[in-house]
Amino acid sequence: MLTSSAAHENDVNMISWNQHEPFIVSGGDDGVLKIWDLRQFQKGVSVVRFKQHTAPITSVEWHPTDSGVFAAAGADDQITQWDLAVERDQDQDGDTEDPTLQAIPP
Repeated sequence: MLTSSAAHENDVNMISWNQHEPFIVSGGDDGVLKIWDLRQFQKGVSVVRFKQHTAPITSVEWHPTDSGVFAAAGADDQITQWDLAVERDQDQDGDTEDPTLQAIPP
C-alpha cells in the first residue's frame, strides 16, 4: 500500500497506474495533475505538477501503448492530453511559447 498525506491540497479524485513505466498520475479537487515516480514515492513529492484545469479532475488515464502520454478531464468541461516526452520550446528570452504547457514545480 502506498500513502502520501499531502498528495493534493484537496481530495484526490482519480489515479491511473502506468502499465509500462513506474508512474502514477493523480488528479484532485484542486484541479491539479501530478505524476508520481514509484521509485521515489517514499519521498512524498511528485516529480511533475500540472495546473491547466480550473475545476476538479474527474478522470485520468494513461495511453494504452505510449507510456509517456495521458489524458485528463475535469469538471471545467475540458479534456487535456499530456505528452511527457515533448520538450518545451523556448524563444530567445527563454520563455515558453505556450505557458499552459509548463510544468509547475511541486
